[in-house]
Amino acid sequence: MKINLCIRRGICFCFLTVLIFVLNGCSPICEVCAGSGTVACVDCSDGKTTCSECEGKGVLLCNICNGEGTKVVKIGNCSFCDGTGSVPISCSKCHGLGEYYDTRGSIGMWTMQRCDECSGSGRVETSCVICRGSGKETEKKECPDCKGTGQGAECAACNATGKVDCPKCSGTQKTVCSVCEGTGKVKK
Repeated sequence: MKINLCIRRGICFCFLTVLIFVLNGCSPICEVCAGSGTVACVDCSDGKTTCSECEGKGVLLCNICNGEGTKVVKIGNCSFCDGTGSVPISCSKCHGLGEYYDTRGSIGMWTMQRCDECSGSGRVETSCVICRGSGKETEKKECPDCKGTGQGAECAACNATGKVDCPKCSGTQKTVCSVCEGTGKVKK
């Protein structure tokens, strides 16, 4: 019986405390932030996030080779196709003969036909496999700007650390409590 009475008194006391806060224009303290108005930032653990400019590497990609470390240099006309971008190959239908035997009619008579695939030349043009149809011969050389590393200048956004202040908490590791909106008190 005494325990039940204590519980009732406790509930009544809590109710009266809240009622007094409300009547006096005050609100009870926010339980989420314990009255501080701020909570721990969920986007970072140390006030820092990965730099989006350099993707956390601290250096940017080389502007010349785009981070590959090599640069394509045009040498001249392709030596395989003489700069035409295509090479003749043997026709697959007539096997390079320019004509083929075909059966005509219902009796199965064999007749020699001019190949319609290669127009009787025995050759068809296809894209050059060396220059991929460009007609130019190229070579990959070490990028003169980054000396083959693929790296450019140090990242100015993060001072070459790869980390920047968290945009949500500005590096403080705290954000405004969404329950009390930073007041530290429960809204009425």
